[in-house]
Amino acid sequence: MKKTIRTLIALFAVAAIILSFAACGKTSGTNPTDPTATAESVSASDTSAAPGTTATATPADAARAALSEAIAGARAYYDSIKDNETLAQAADDLDTRLQRAEALAASTGATADELATAASDVAAALTAAKEQANAAENSAAEDGQNPVMNYVGSYESDRCSITIEADGATDAKITVHWGSSATEATVWTMSGRFDPDTMRINYVNGVKTVMNFEGEEEKDTVIYENGVGRIQFRSDGNLLWQDEQEIDTVRDMVFEFVG
Repeated sequence: MKKTIRTLIALFAVAAIILSFAACGKTSGTNPTDPTATAESVSASDTSAAPGTTATATPADAARAALSEAIAGARAYYDSIKDNETLAQAADDLDTRLQRAEALAASTGATADELATAASDVAAALTAAKEQANAAENSAAEDGQNPVMNYVGSYESDRCSITIEADGATDAKITVHWGSSATEATVWTMSGRFDPDTMRINYVNGVKTVMNFEGEEEKDTVIYENGVGRIQFRSDGNLLWQDEQEIDTVRDMVFEFVG
Protein backbone atom coordinates (compact mmCIF):
# COMPACT_ATOMS: atom_id res chain seq x y z
CA MET A 1 0.00 0.00 0.00
CA LYS A 2 2.77 2.47 0.96
CA LYS A 3 4.61 1.58 -2.24
CA THR A 4 1.53 2.39 -4.31
CA ILE A 5 1.17 5.81 -2.64
CA ARG A 6 4.84 6.64 -3.29
CA THR A 7 4.40 5.69 -6.97
CA LEU A 8 1.36 8.01 -7.32
CA ILE A 9 3.26 10.89 -5.70
CA ALA A 10 6.15 10.41 -8.15
CA LEU A 11 3.77 10.39 -11.11
CA PHE A 12 2.12 13.64 -9.90
CA ALA A 13 5.58 15.28 -9.56
CA VAL A 14 6.56 14.32 -13.12
CA ALA A 15 3.24 15.68 -14.45
CA ALA A 16 3.80 18.96 -12.60
CA ILE A 17 7.26 19.34 -14.14
CA ILE A 18 5.90 18.72 -17.66
CA LEU A 19 3.12 21.29 -17.19
CA SER A 20 5.65 23.82 -15.88
CA PHE A 21 7.85 23.44 -18.95
CA ALA A 22 4.82 23.87 -21.25
CA ALA A 23 3.74 27.06 -19.48
CA CYS A 24 7.27 28.48 -19.67
CA GLY A 25 7.40 27.87 -23.40
CA LYS A 26 4.19 29.85 -23.97
CA THR A 27 5.24 32.87 -21.91
CA SER A 28 8.69 33.06 -23.50
CA GLY A 29 7.27 33.11 -27.05
CA THR A 30 9.14 29.99 -28.14
CA ASN A 31 5.98 28.01 -28.86
CA PRO A 32 5.68 27.90 -32.68
CA THR A 33 1.88 27.72 -32.41
CA ASP A 34 1.69 31.01 -30.44
CA PRO A 35 0.18 33.66 -32.82
CA THR A 36 1.90 36.47 -30.92
CA ALA A 37 5.30 34.87 -31.14
CA THR A 38 4.85 34.21 -34.86
CA ALA A 39 3.94 37.85 -35.55
CA GLU A 40 6.94 39.11 -33.59
CA SER A 41 9.35 36.80 -35.41
CA VAL A 42 7.98 37.87 -38.81
CA SER A 43 8.24 41.53 -37.83
CA ALA A 44 11.82 41.10 -36.65
CA SER A 45 12.86 39.44 -39.90
CA ASP A 46 11.15 42.03 -42.15
CA THR A 47 13.92 44.17 -43.73
CA SER A 48 11.67 46.26 -46.03
CA ALA A 49 11.50 50.06 -45.45
CA ALA A 50 8.67 51.20 -43.24
CA PRO A 51 5.87 53.20 -44.90
CA GLY A 52 6.80 56.92 -45.24
CA THR A 53 10.57 56.39 -45.02
CA THR A 54 12.96 57.49 -47.80
CA ALA A 55 14.90 54.79 -49.60
CA THR A 56 18.60 55.21 -50.36
CA ALA A 57 19.16 57.47 -53.39
CA THR A 58 19.99 55.61 -56.60
CA PRO A 59 22.23 56.80 -59.46
CA ALA A 60 19.04 57.62 -61.38
CA ASP A 61 17.85 59.81 -58.51
CA ALA A 62 21.13 61.76 -58.49
CA ALA A 63 21.04 62.13 -62.29
CA ARG A 64 17.42 63.32 -62.14
CA ALA A 65 18.31 65.95 -59.53
CA ALA A 66 21.20 67.21 -61.68
CA LEU A 67 18.93 67.38 -64.71
CA SER A 68 16.30 69.33 -62.78
CA GLU A 69 18.94 71.84 -61.72
CA ALA A 70 20.17 72.24 -65.30
CA ILE A 71 16.60 72.72 -66.51
CA ALA A 72 15.91 75.42 -63.90
CA GLY A 73 18.96 77.47 -64.89
CA ALA A 74 18.34 77.13 -68.62
CA ARG A 75 14.61 77.92 -68.25
CA ALA A 76 15.45 81.13 -66.36
CA TYR A 77 17.77 82.23 -69.17
CA TYR A 78 15.17 81.31 -71.77
CA ASP A 79 12.63 83.52 -70.01
CA SER A 80 15.09 86.43 -70.22
CA ILE A 81 15.53 86.17 -74.02
CA LYS A 82 12.24 84.74 -75.31
CA ASP A 83 10.82 88.19 -76.13
CA ASN A 84 13.99 89.42 -77.83
CA GLU A 85 13.35 89.28 -81.59
CA THR A 86 17.08 89.24 -82.32
CA LEU A 87 17.45 86.03 -80.30
CA ALA A 88 14.23 84.36 -81.45
CA GLN A 89 16.00 81.38 -83.08
CA ALA A 90 18.27 80.80 -80.09
CA ALA A 91 15.28 80.98 -77.75
CA ASP A 92 13.27 78.49 -79.84
CA ASP A 93 16.14 76.00 -79.97
CA LEU A 94 16.68 76.24 -76.23
CA ASP A 95 12.97 75.83 -75.54
CA THR A 96 12.83 72.68 -77.70
CA ARG A 97 15.71 71.09 -75.78
CA LEU A 98 14.11 72.11 -72.50
CA GLN A 99 10.78 70.51 -73.35
CA ARG A 100 12.48 67.22 -74.21
CA ALA A 101 14.50 67.31 -70.99
CA GLU A 102 11.47 68.17 -68.88
CA ALA A 103 9.54 65.23 -70.34
CA LEU A 104 12.42 62.87 -69.59
CA ALA A 105 12.81 64.23 -66.04
CA ALA A 106 9.14 63.47 -65.43
CA SER A 107 9.51 59.88 -66.68
CA THR A 108 9.88 57.31 -63.91
CA GLY A 109 11.48 54.80 -66.29
CA ALA A 110 14.40 56.99 -67.37
CA THR A 111 17.84 55.54 -66.68
CA ALA A 112 20.74 57.41 -65.09
CA ASP A 113 22.59 57.50 -68.44
CA GLU A 114 19.57 58.96 -70.25
CA LEU A 115 19.10 61.63 -67.58
CA ALA A 116 22.81 62.53 -67.61
CA THR A 117 22.77 62.82 -71.42
CA ALA A 118 19.74 65.10 -71.24
CA ALA A 119 21.49 67.33 -68.68
CA SER A 120 24.50 67.64 -70.98
CA ASP A 121 22.19 68.45 -73.89
CA VAL A 122 20.49 71.24 -71.92
CA ALA A 123 23.86 72.66 -70.85
CA ALA A 124 25.06 72.65 -74.46
CA ALA A 125 21.87 74.38 -75.63
CA LEU A 126 22.26 77.02 -72.92
CA THR A 127 25.86 77.66 -73.93
CA ALA A 128 24.84 77.98 -77.58
CA ALA A 129 22.08 80.46 -76.72
CA LYS A 130 24.47 82.60 -74.68
CA GLU A 131 27.03 82.54 -77.48
CA GLN A 132 24.40 83.75 -79.94
CA ALA A 133 23.37 86.49 -77.51
CA ASN A 134 26.98 87.62 -77.17
CA ALA A 135 27.42 87.54 -80.94
CA ALA A 136 24.30 89.67 -81.37
CA GLU A 137 25.60 92.12 -78.77
CA ASN A 138 28.99 92.36 -80.47
CA SER A 139 27.34 92.82 -83.85
CA ALA A 140 25.18 95.61 -82.47
CA ALA A 141 28.25 97.25 -80.95
CA GLU A 142 30.08 97.03 -84.28
CA ASP A 143 27.09 98.62 -85.96
CA GLY A 144 27.20 101.39 -83.39
CA GLN A 145 23.92 100.39 -81.72
CA ASN A 146 23.77 100.40 -77.95
CA PRO A 147 22.07 97.16 -76.78
CA VAL A 148 19.99 99.14 -74.26
CA MET A 149 18.15 100.65 -77.24
CA ASN A 150 15.70 97.75 -76.96
CA TYR A 151 14.67 99.06 -73.53
CA VAL A 152 14.73 102.85 -73.85
CA GLY A 153 11.55 104.71 -72.97
CA SER A 154 9.40 105.64 -70.00
CA TYR A 155 8.18 103.37 -67.20
CA GLU A 156 5.66 104.31 -64.53
CA SER A 157 4.46 103.17 -61.11
CA ASP A 158 1.86 105.41 -59.46
CA ARG A 159 3.38 108.93 -59.17
CA CYS A 160 6.91 107.77 -59.96
CA SER A 161 8.33 107.54 -63.47
CA ILE A 162 11.65 106.26 -64.81
CA THR A 163 13.17 107.29 -68.13
CA ILE A 164 15.83 105.10 -69.76
CA GLU A 165 18.10 106.59 -72.43
CA ALA A 166 21.10 105.26 -74.33
CA ASP A 167 24.43 106.75 -73.31
CA GLY A 168 27.26 106.04 -75.72
CA ALA A 169 27.79 102.54 -77.12
CA THR A 170 27.15 100.48 -73.99
CA ASP A 171 25.81 102.63 -71.15
CA ALA A 172 22.40 103.87 -70.11
CA LYS A 173 21.23 107.11 -68.52
CA ILE A 174 18.49 106.84 -65.90
CA THR A 175 16.23 109.62 -64.62
CA VAL A 176 13.69 108.96 -61.86
CA HIS A 177 11.00 111.57 -61.18
CA TRP A 178 8.72 111.28 -58.15
CA GLY A 179 6.14 114.02 -57.70
CA SER A 180 5.21 114.62 -54.07
CA SER A 181 3.04 117.72 -54.65
CA ALA A 182 2.24 120.39 -57.24
CA THR A 183 5.27 122.39 -56.14
CA GLU A 184 7.76 119.70 -55.14
CA ALA A 185 9.34 116.63 -56.70
CA THR A 186 12.25 114.33 -56.00
CA VAL A 187 14.60 113.43 -58.83
CA TRP A 188 17.29 110.75 -59.01
CA THR A 189 19.85 110.72 -61.83
CA MET A 190 22.39 107.96 -62.47
CA SER A 191 24.06 106.01 -65.25
CA GLY A 192 25.74 102.68 -65.78
CA ARG A 193 26.58 99.96 -68.27
CA PHE A 194 23.76 97.79 -69.55
CA ASP A 195 24.41 94.02 -69.38
CA PRO A 196 22.31 92.18 -72.01
CA ASP A 197 22.93 88.79 -70.37
CA THR A 198 21.31 89.80 -67.08
CA MET A 199 19.14 92.58 -68.57
CA ARG A 200 20.43 94.86 -65.82
CA ILE A 201 21.98 98.30 -65.32
CA ASN A 202 24.17 98.65 -62.24
CA TYR A 203 25.06 102.14 -61.01
CA VAL A 204 27.19 103.68 -58.26
CA ASN A 205 26.73 107.37 -59.06
CA GLY A 206 23.14 108.08 -58.08
CA VAL A 207 22.27 111.65 -57.10
CA LYS A 208 19.05 112.44 -55.21
CA THR A 209 17.72 115.98 -55.50
CA VAL A 210 14.59 117.61 -54.09
CA MET A 211 13.20 120.25 -56.45
CA ASN A 212 10.97 123.01 -55.04
CA PHE A 213 8.97 125.19 -57.42
CA GLU A 214 7.45 127.66 -54.96
CA GLY A 215 7.80 131.27 -56.01
CA GLU A 216 9.41 132.43 -59.22
CA GLU A 217 12.68 130.52 -58.78
CA GLU A 218 13.30 126.79 -58.59
CA LYS A 219 15.23 125.66 -55.54
CA ASP A 220 17.18 122.41 -55.79
CA THR A 221 18.52 120.62 -52.72
CA VAL A 222 20.92 117.69 -53.15
CA ILE A 223 20.11 115.02 -50.55
CA TYR A 224 22.97 112.62 -51.34
CA GLU A 225 25.41 111.57 -54.05
CA ASN A 226 27.11 108.28 -55.02
CA GLY A 227 23.92 106.27 -54.58
CA VAL A 228 24.19 102.55 -55.39
CA GLY A 229 21.57 100.38 -57.05
CA ARG A 230 20.34 98.70 -60.20
CA ILE A 231 17.62 98.70 -62.82
CA GLN A 232 16.37 95.20 -63.61
CA PHE A 233 14.41 94.71 -66.83
CA ARG A 234 11.93 91.83 -66.90
CA SER A 235 10.87 89.51 -69.71
CA ASP A 236 7.34 90.99 -69.59
CA GLY A 237 8.67 94.39 -70.71
CA ASN A 238 8.52 96.06 -67.29
CA LEU A 239 11.31 96.87 -64.85
CA LEU A 240 12.23 96.87 -61.17
CA TRP A 241 14.24 99.60 -59.44
CA GLN A 242 16.40 98.52 -56.52
CA ASP A 243 18.35 101.21 -54.66
CA GLU A 244 20.45 100.65 -51.54
CA GLN A 245 19.46 104.05 -50.11
CA GLU A 246 15.77 103.70 -50.96
CA ILE A 247 15.15 100.05 -50.06
CA ASP A 248 11.92 100.62 -48.14
CA THR A 249 10.69 103.32 -50.52
CA VAL A 250 10.84 101.29 -53.73
CA ARG A 251 10.31 97.80 -52.33
CA ASP A 252 7.99 95.65 -54.52
CA MET A 253 7.37 98.50 -56.99
CA VAL A 254 6.92 97.33 -60.60
CA PHE A 255 7.34 99.99 -63.29
CA GLU A 256 5.26 99.34 -66.37
CA PHE A 257 6.50 100.34 -69.81
CA VAL A 258 4.41 103.24 -71.21
CA GLY A 259 6.41 104.15 -74.30
